[in-house]
Order: sequence, then structure tokens, then C-alpha cells
Amino acid sequence: MTKSALNISNEDLLKKKTSIAILISCFNRQGKTLSCLQNLFVQACPRFNFTTYLIDNGSDGTSENVRHRFHEVKLFSGDKDLFWAGSMRKIWQIAIDSKNDYDYFLLLNDDTLLLPTALNDLLDDVKKLDKKEVILIGSTLDPSTNAYS
Repeated sequence: MTKSALNISNEDLLKKKTSIAILISCFNRQGKTLSCLQNLFVQACPRFNFTTYLIDNGSDGTSENVRHRFHEVKLFSGDKDLFWAGSMRKIWQIAIDSKNDYDYFLLLNDDTLLLPTALNDLLDDVKKLDKKEVILIGSTLDPSTNAYS
């Protein structure tokens, strides 16, 4: 969370659009990554703006397809030896260095499809907590069993 995010009150959240940096890492999972992005960009999110950062650690054509289909994604090349955690650390630092002063950062797995109101629901949960520093962890829903994990 950025310094200014620590000083945002619930009232301020209601007045201004919240900014979120969405961080995604991928490695040779073009289909999953493209589905994740497509799902992300149809989110119902009238109360916030988000910027998506993607670090591609593979060479299966993901970068070319993302560049072609999702112009708004900030795309970076990574190193396959970073694995997920190293890639997320790197892309998080890139987002911080962008000087965009994000209110929140969302680390999203590229094989995750968000429910249509997921981002709004997360923002609602943050407001209910009435805390200056927040870490939220979401569960996943298995589409074949409807079980949460």
C-alpha cells in the first residue's frame, strides 16, 4: 500500500475513485492468462480505476496476444527463473516505481476468473474494516463443484 493509502478514510473512499494496481505473473499459460484478462476487464467497477501490470516469464506467444488484445495492460518481460513469487515482487516494484500512488495492490493469479462484482466486493470489505492498513485474501470457487477453497 502506498503512503497516501494509509491516510484514506472511509469517507474519502466514497468521494473519490479508488485506484488499484492489479499485478499478474504468467509463464507459458497463454489461454489461462487471456481468459483472466478478459474476465478482469468486464468487472463492474464504477467506484475505482485499475491499472493492470503483467509480467510474462514465458515464450508461448502470451505477450504478443496480450499486446494485440489488451492495449491497456502494462506488459513486461520476466525471467522464467523468478517463478511466481519473484515475478510478483518484480512487478510490484515496477508498479510502485510508476509514481501512480495507488490506493491498493491486488496480486492476481493468471488462472483466476473473478466473479462479476469481485473488485467492488473487495472494496466494500475494506471499507467495513475501517483500518488504515489492510491485507485481504480471497478464496477460489471450483466451477465444477461450487466449493470454495
